[in-house]
Amino acid sequence: MAQLWQAYVYFLESEPLLTQVVTTGVLVGCGDAIAQVLSRRRPGRESIGFSAARLVRSFLLGLLYLGPLGAIWQGYLSTALAGSSNIVKLFADQVGFSPLCTLGMLFLGPFTGGTPAQVALLRAVRGLWGVMMVSYAVWIPAMYFCFAVVDAPFRPLFTNIVGLGWNTYLSYTS
Repeated sequence: MAQLWQAYVYFLESEPLLTQVVTTGVLVGCGDAIAQVLSRRRPGRESIGFSAARLVRSFLLGLLYLGPLGAIWQGYLSTALAGSSNIVKLFADQVGFSPLCTLGMLFLGPFTGGTPAQVALLRAVRGLWGVMMVSYAVWIPAMYFCFAVVDAPFRPLFTNIVGLGWNTYLSYTS
């Protein structure tokens, strides 16, 4: 395990954006895989097989959307708000970034699965408030801890680990 961590730190130092983006893709894919396995065991739900296509879509959403967006956002916060309090960073993150990021995921997940754009967007907008209320219960304490304790280069990894649980929840409930 120590060697894996050393390799991760090496790649994070030599190729930070690429490392953060690939990490996000892998963890979002893992979250979807976990959700698919758990969903098959849910009582009262029709049993459907494991969808490799859905897993690949989740991985790509993490790799091409959440990964770059999150890494760039965390970098921006680290520089633009470097001298600011953790509360200011938390406010910027939860008011400025989180709703837009969540809306994007609520739209892109169904859209990349074949839902027409207008339908996916309407569902995303309608579902945003409810998802954000649950999101704030998870992400406000997590991000406060992140800003207060986690070194800036490791913040995307921390948010990806929290995101593994969050994305599993979102996939499971969808």
